[in-house]
Amino acid sequence: MLVSEDGATWSPFVSRTDVRHFHGVFRDPYSGDLWGTTGDTDGESAIGRFESEEFRPVGRGSQRWRAVELAFTPDAVFWGMDCPYTDRVEILRLDRDAIRATESDGTPEPDVVATVDAPVFYAETVERGKETWVVLSTAATTGLDSTAPPGARRQNPKTVEVLAASDRTGYGRWHRIAQFERSTPIGEYVSSIPTTNAYVFISWDPDLGLLLNPFNTTRDHGTILSIPPSWFETEVTEYAL
Repeated sequence: MLVSEDGATWSPFVSRTDVRHFHGVFRDPYSGDLWGTTGDTDGESAIGRFESEEFRPVGRGSQRWRAVELAFTPDAVFWGMDCPYTDRVEILRLDRDAIRATESDGTPEPDVVATVDAPVFYAETVERGKETWVVLSTAATTGLDSTAPPGARRQNPKTVEVLAASDRTGYGRWHRIAQFERSTPIGEYVSSIPTTNAYVFISWDPDLGLLLNPFNTTRDHGTILSIPPSWFETEVTEYAL
C-alpha cells in the first residue's frame, strides 16, 4: 500500500504478505481512525485499523470479515460480506463498545442485521436531521471465485440492489432503494472472453442526495442518478427510479 501527500509522489505505507490484497482504506469520521479491509480466503479476510503504519485486524479468519467498503455510524461499523459463493450473505454490525471490550483479548462478534442473496461491495452513511442511515449496494458477479474452496458454487445473481436502513428501526428494516438487472456478458457464451460483473457505485452529497452509478447493467449503465435528500426524511419504503 502506498501513501502520497501531493498526489504526485508516492511512498510505501503498509506492506503485507499474508493477504491477497487490500479491498479499501476508509477514514472513520467519528473517531478519525483509518480502517482497511482485506481478502479473500478465510485466513486472508480481515477488517482492521492502521496504527503506527501497521494494519491491525479488529476481526479476521472467515468470510464474515471479507468486506469491500465500510459504513460508519456514531455507535457502530457496518458492512456486507463480499462472498460470491455462500448461500447466506450477511449484513453485519460491529458496535464500537464490542470493539473496545475485545481489543486486548480476542476477536469481537459482529451482529447480523440482515441477509441478502448477493455479495455486498459499496457502503455509505447518510445523516439527515437526527436520523442516521446505512446504505449498501450488492454486486452481480459472474464466474467462480478463484479463491473459493473446493466444491463451492457461484451465486450467479441477475440483479444488483441498493439497500438502506436507519437507526430509527435499529437497522432492522431494510428498504430497496433501487434495483438494476445485470447485462449478460459475452464471456458467458464465449469462454475465451472474460465475464464482467455488475455494480452500483454509491456516494452521498448533502445537497444532491444519494448518487448512484450503475455499471454493466441493462439500463442506466454509466449514468449518474440521484435520489433526493428528502427521501431519507419520509416513510417511503421503496424508491422507483
